[in-house]
Amino acid sequence: MFGGIIRNNPALAASPSHIISGGWNYLFLAGLIVVALIIGFLLRRNRVILIIISAYFAKVVLDAIPWNYFCHLVKLSSPSSDVKIFLFAALVVFFFFFLPGTAIGILFRNRILRGISRWQSIILSFFMVILLIVIVISFLPLATVNQFSPFLAKYFYQEPWRFIWFIAPIIGLFILK
Repeated sequence: MFGGIIRNNPALAASPSHIISGGWNYLFLAGLIVVALIIGFLLRRNRVILIIISAYFAKVVLDAIPWNYFCHLVKLSSPSSDVKIFLFAALVVFFFFFLPGTAIGILFRNRILRGISRWQSIILSFFMVILLIVIVISFLPLATVNQFSPFLAKYFYQEPWRFIWFIAPIIGLFILK
């Protein structure tokens, strides 16, 4: 009975992986929400904002590095996605610890610490987690991204969603004063 339905429907006959990947999509989204809630409850709003700004700075620095020039000097091919992800994480940690001593840190102490609420911290941590995921995915090679489920590839790698997730924390910072 069901064999004829599956054979006549090319989307179902091709592979049952879309059924399996659908479950992983829900697990991924649930994990994303849990991580955002934990971060929102553990970190104060100013720390979440600092991580968001650190991620933007790290992304800008990594995009500005002339990889071809440096790789040509040491006679290597371009760095792997693992190296770029490690450098991104290292730069986020670096900026996170050194930005509070700068003019941006003074701005945080004087203006942003007033009126902190827990729900704002949770919303900003949600944006922060998605921003970090989108940036890490942007460093992965296309062959790896093609192995993602269609849901993840569409909503975290393809345009316009990648752009939306990239600017969502900025919009959140302006709206959640």
